[in-house]
Amino acid sequence: MGDTKWRWILQDFDRAFESPRHPTLTGALAELGPLNKPHLAWSTELFRLLMGDRRFRAAFIRRYTDLLNFHFTPERVIGIVDQYAQQIESEVPTHIARWQSHDSLDAWRHSVESLRDFARNRPALALNELRDVLSLPAPVTVTVPAVPKEAGHLEINGFTLSGDHDSARPLQSFPGTSLRLVAKAAPCHRFAGWKGLQATKPVHDLVVGRTPMVVEPVFERECH
Repeated sequence: MGDTKWRWILQDFDRAFESPRHPTLTGALAELGPLNKPHLAWSTELFRLLMGDRRFRAAFIRRYTDLLNFHFTPERVIGIVDQYAQQIESEVPTHIARWQSHDSLDAWRHSVESLRDFARNRPALALNELRDVLSLPAPVTVTVPAVPKEAGHLEINGFTLSGDHDSARPLQSFPGTSLRLVAKAAPCHRFAGWKGLQATKPVHDLVVGRTPMVVEPVFERECH
């Protein structure tokens, strides 16, 4: 029969970076359809029904915040924008001359900067919309201090936090959200425990409370 897993299809990204304040989640859950277009009400029905299931709702909230905390951070998105901008900038004058897409190279650079502005502003606005739409409590900051790269790394819900970040990393989670913490020691090191947590094993399922938290694995050197 092959792979019969259900998958969503992403249809259109033309206006994806247009406005960081666009109420995407509100539209996806609107009974009258996105942007109050009744003829599209069918397109939100399945998602609305799924969100009525307690387990799906919890998994959605966790996944949504995970993506904001790891994939869609301003630093990561701006880094990707910069990478592609540098690759194509030499071709932009030819493109402008042929298609009149911008008035000048500086105008194109201004458009690229608008993508960076979107990346800076969108995460906080998206998190606020999630909170408002689902009537969630205020998010809690879970701080992850930098782990020395040579000692090991930490995985949170499958996302890796290595020593590449040289300062504490603040993550946003909602009370009641579960975080699977996996501490992985590097060669010649061993996991020695957690700072601030009543846990002794390298794999720990943490339920976020209502006060700020610090999650820090401790690694000790074994060989000399």
